Amino acid sequence: MVHLLQIFAEQLSFYANQIVIRLDEREPYRVRLARTFISNHRTDDIDLADVARATHVSTFYLCKIFKKATGLTFVEYRNRLRVESAKKMLLNPNLTVSEVAYSVGFQSLTQFNRLFRRVVGMAPTRFRCHLAPESAPSRPERIAVLN
Repeated sequence: MVHLLQIFAEQLSFYANQIVIRLDEREPYRVRLARTFISNHRTDDIDLADVARATHVSTFYLCKIFKKATGLTFVEYRNRLRVESAKKMLLNPNLTVSEVAYSVGFQSLTQFNRLFRRVVGMAPTRFRCHLAPESAPSRPERIAVLN
């Protein structure tokens, strides 16, 4: 039962993050452009100036309208996108946490671990263990306990 609640909590967290980063039709056109640009370049080393150039506005104006429309700064939004990508990749047991971190655009494993823990509420390795089928006891062990 506890394991099912943990899975439910993880899914709820995933969908809550998706809602935060989902495209809202009422947001300004420039914010939609910025979100699209960030999403398309989420693994690249982009900064606010790159996004401002792509959307043809000043960095100050973009920062202001982006925060107002999304409730997140550019860096927070970009990092959430990267963490969501990492969560999906962590389900692949053939990839190490380091490979996942670097492939989604983080420059250091320490930065990735710290941010992942802040956004998800647990370390990447622990997240992987909670969702991996190997973390659950195998059926013979359960039968042995039940008998």
